[in-house]
Amino acid sequence: MEMQKKAWLEWRNIVQWNDPTRPWISSDGEDDGDGILPVTVRHYGDENSMKRWEEIGKPWGIGEHSMTYYGTPEQVSKYNGERAYESQLGRGLVALVSGSFHP
Repeated sequence: MEMQKKAWLEWRNIVQWNDPTRPWISSDGEDDGDGILPVTVRHYGDENSMKRWEEIGKPWGIGEHSMTYYGTPEQVSKYNGERAYESQLGRGLVALVSGSFHP
């Protein structure tokens, strides 16, 4: 774990050095890097997860969530019809059709 913490610290420092105005520095799905990073990002959260992330007191986000990430064309086509077979964009539109996208 010490190597990982060192990597998070180096990543944070690199980003801050190159863009000190950037408030969002995350590590793909690794919470807040054991407190090192200024935000929390996880994958596949539910209501309980979101409450827990909110309690951390930092900005938070969810990556790799819903069929927009892992859905096969066959699964997505139930919401999106034939467009699901056209392209990644066609599969991604399921978030808009199903209501799981909230800007």
